[in-house]
Amino acid sequence: MYVNLTWTTADPTTGEIEWHDAPYQIKSPSFSPQVDLSGNSMPAGEYTVDVILPEPLPGGLAACNLYDALDQLWCAWPIRTAQYITETCLRITCASWLRRLEHRELEAVMYTGETAENAVATCFGQAYASHYTLDDALKNRTITGYCPAQTARDRLTWLLFVLGAYTQDVYRDDVLITTVDDTATLIPLDKTFSRPSEEQADWVTGLKITTYTFRQAASEEEWQADDSSYMFPLPWLATEQVVELANPLAPSTAQPHVVEMDGIYLINPNNVSDIAARLAKYWFNPAEVTLDCINNRAYRPGDMVTAYVTPEHLVTGYIEQANFRFGVQARSTLKLVGTEAIDGAKLVISYTYQGGVIGRQTYYLPVGVAFSISNNYIDRIYQDRRYIYRPQSDTVTGTMVDGGLNIDQPCDLALEYRDERLYVYSVDSIVKQGDSGTYTGVIS
Repeated sequence: MYVNLTWTTADPTTGEIEWHDAPYQIKSPSFSPQVDLSGNSMPAGEYTVDVILPEPLPGGLAACNLYDALDQLWCAWPIRTAQYITETCLRITCASWLRRLEHRELEAVMYTGETAENAVATCFGQAYASHYTLDDALKNRTITGYCPAQTARDRLTWLLFVLGAYTQDVYRDDVLITTVDDTATLIPLDKTFSRPSEEQADWVTGLKITTYTFRQAASEEEWQADDSSYMFPLPWLATEQVVELANPLAPSTAQPHVVEMDGIYLINPNNVSDIAARLAKYWFNPAEVTLDCINNRAYRPGDMVTAYVTPEHLVTGYIEQANFRFGVQARSTLKLVGTEAIDGAKLVISYTYQGGVIGRQTYYLPVGVAFSISNNYIDRIYQDRRYIYRPQSDTVTGTMVDGGLNIDQPCDLALEYRDERLYVYSVDSIVKQGDSGTYTGVIS
């Protein structure tokens, strides 16, 4: 990992600002982005790195972007603090763009069918307009209801809650506002370390959601006489209705635990069904799974994934948090929430030569998932002879079905080594290098 620093200097003659940037090595950063898919809050992450410098920077630090060894961007959050801990070590803390919204105060507003595009734009304002992207699928959704005076970050939290959206701000240089994707990505077993842990959180036995229907009072007297007038500006009044949803999965022995959502005046009879369904998916499945895996930008908070708890126990859930560690490959500890077990089945690939089985590979995959598995050469030693076989196909493809699959992959004999001689059967070309007797070739 490294950071690309951007800094400015002033021309001593003209005073013109000049921009500079360069890559610098760092000590391993602490990087743990997370999301709250329930919509109750909007986490805004930060990370700290120690940057190794040959000498102090000659100008004012402007930006610090985090990259990996493949020059892939991991994070482009603005700098929060920067301090030299030695003459050649600069400690930089960067925080999500969402932190900037804490310092923007917005006035109260009554939305009467405002588009999500306009409402979200108000949160970011002109100063941060270039630092977010709103998913096209959300732009024309409408917002109806009341928001009190609040910070831009709190306003955005309310808007995204009723839109069923969340923010992504890793692996990119801005904040993406998008909907939760319910298409799961499989984390392969060979990319998962040790045995993941599975815990059962306390059961949520039900949801209680308050909706608000607004109308305009015919007169100031009617407004003043209404019980809701103290909460809303003239001439607006609200009628409240409570929607309750029981958890059908909760055992009868579970202690009552009802999650209540009230005081969010953007919830109305038109959107409460979608909100309740989304919250039920999150709250009604209390199993949480924690696992370590190779994660070279493949999985991020908010993604839906399928993971192996054991080689024959699969779960699907949403990534709430990812704690990254960086080495030859990036690893992360993922916390999955709202998980549920899914059906899987065995795929057995048998590699054959002249009617006999020379090797097998067994996989346990989710039912209904399409697979594409690369075929490797088969290396076998039998009675002081070494044989290398090549499968006739490069890959095995298909879709996993309930009950499992057995697939045969015929192979050809490529090389045989016996009596200190190499016999070639299926090679495009082979060349002897020098007097050492070393051969190189391409197996077709």
